[in-house]
Amino acid sequence: LLSKFARRQNKEKAILRMDEGDSVLYSDQKELFYCRGIGFFFTSPVKFAVIYKNGTLKSIPPDKSTVFVEPKVDPDERDPVEGGYWINLTEDMAEIVCFFPLHESYDWLNRSRKITVRNSKAPVIYKSNTVNLFYKGDKGRTLNCLSDGDPSPTFTWFKKGSEIISSNETGGSLIAGPGESVLQFPEIEGKLKGKYKCVVSNRVGHDTVTFTVKVEDAKVKPGLIAAATICSIAVLAVALFASYRMWQKYLKAEKRLRDLTEEEIKEFELGNPEILRGLEGSAQENAHYLPFNKDFEILEKHITIDKYDILGKGAFGMVIRGKYLKEEVAVKTTLPNAEVSYFKALLSELKVMAYIGSHENVVRFFGASTGRIRERIVYVVLELSPLGSLESYLKTYGGNYSNSSSKYRITNFKSRSYDVGKIITKSDLISWSQQIAAGMEYLGSMKVIHGDLATRNVLLFHGNIAKITDFGLSRKLYENSIYSKKNQGPLPWRWMALESLRDMVFSSKSDVWSFGVTVWEIFTFAELPFPGLGWSMEFLQNLEKGMRMYKPKHASREIYSMLLKCWDPEPESRPSFRELVVFFENLLIHINSSRERVTLDAQNEIAYTTLTFPSPGETPYKVMV
Repeated sequence: LLSKFARRQNKEKAILRMDEGDSVLYSDQKELFYCRGIGFFFTSPVKFAVIYKNGTLKSIPPDKSTVFVEPKVDPDERDPVEGGYWINLTEDMAEIVCFFPLHESYDWLNRSRKITVRNSKAPVIYKSNTVNLFYKGDKGRTLNCLSDGDPSPTFTWFKKGSEIISSNETGGSLIAGPGESVLQFPEIEGKLKGKYKCVVSNRVGHDTVTFTVKVEDAKVKPGLIAAATICSIAVLAVALFASYRMWQKYLKAEKRLRDLTEEEIKEFELGNPEILRGLEGSAQENAHYLPFNKDFEILEKHITIDKYDILGKGAFGMVIRGKYLKEEVAVKTTLPNAEVSYFKALLSELKVMAYIGSHENVVRFFGASTGRIRERIVYVVLELSPLGSLESYLKTYGGNYSNSSSKYRITNFKSRSYDVGKIITKSDLISWSQQIAAGMEYLGSMKVIHGDLATRNVLLFHGNIAKITDFGLSRKLYENSIYSKKNQGPLPWRWMALESLRDMVFSSKSDVWSFGVTVWEIFTFAELPFPGLGWSMEFLQNLEKGMRMYKPKHASREIYSMLLKCWDPEPESRPSFRELVVFFENLLIHINSSRERVTLDAQNEIAYTTLTFPSPGETPYKVMV
């Protein structure tokens, strides 16, 4: 009976609730989140958790960043179950949830409050025209005080230490607007001269500007004023015309560097079939000549973008949370100041994604909005991962391992569930490896080279599904900026194949090498590849001599042997992705039959040894084990 009662929507608010508050909050403040429920239905204690923008949920234990609030009795509720926390807010928070345990049940009910957390910004006044010369009899003269700040600041005016309310001895009036306050004088009189101070303030700071008002008699003859005005206008017109011509030349030159030509736009839309027929190679290499499939065109009005909810941002592009029709999606676009080569790379990427089609282990491509391509604005709409990247997932839950076969869940009325204390098993590690291999096999069958495979470019979805993302664009970026350096080396050098580092050669076999590094990441719970080593020519020489990474803590000898095959110096000697799919499928069948769980080893030292593998000349490999 209790279960049926609890599921009735019109009774939900009567038995538990969460105090309301502002939806927009700031990262430097503490906010009280308070929940209360009727004691007849619930037992103590109330549990709190934070849902982050990347979809993860973390419980809130009392610690340095939270202060537990003692229950406060509500006279309207008998024996209430209540409690709350003062929470130090951070920008990545999206929702606060409180959980109420039901009497004599393992079920929980919850209430939540969605929030938007922004960084506070102290107000700064735009200081200009601080000295003003007015003439007696002038009408409608003003002092303008402009400022930014978040939260929006308040404006206060002073003269001779006294606050100007709205209309006092100044004879002026205040006009307020967003980010602006105007002190307006209906008619200038001698008593208005002096200093006026504008003070702006919000919760994190304040700023001040002082205006000096000088008042003089209007003694100039109208004829002289007219002559001076005409001369000034003539001089100004000549100067403006010259400036306009120079500005137009500058804009045309910049436009040639930043925008696509009409021929390039036409080639994007229609492709170049004649050139395409005579070409061989990967889809990325020929993507520029493919026509854009109009079946994937999305009207911009069907896309809603939350510009404050940035999922990822790089030097040339960003991914923003949005909605396509009613489905939450990830929207990729280039930054306004990015070079045109990166904008072209995004166009090539969306052509590749349209060409690839659908696969369960490749992130879904909904389409793209290209209606404003001439303004260099294109939105690529992709499937949104609720669990984030595999890299962040491994780092967050890598310590949660158990021999138990069950995972604990908390579920509310609406069948919405949150994983609490996620468990990672050896089956998970092998399954992710198998799924990535399957996705890469599909890309290879479509003649697509990834070029930047790593756990950071693998996204997780409900049902333990792994999907590959960021293919195509990464490969194009290599072509345009082969040696973007960090510490004097290519950015993803830890994942790149020997021939890619040495000769910038990319192929499906170089992707196999990167796959081996990605599996190494999985079985070390996202440790950094080649830990303790930096990029140098000596590193490349050691790779050529046979240096390889040590065996992951949680990988069997059989798995490590396959990783070494992925890192064979001869590309053609490396396994195919089909072989890798079969290898991990067989392991998965075996591990599921024996229900093995991840066991963490305490291995803190890295030793070096020399192993010999069959290769031309029987070159010995120096391998970290």
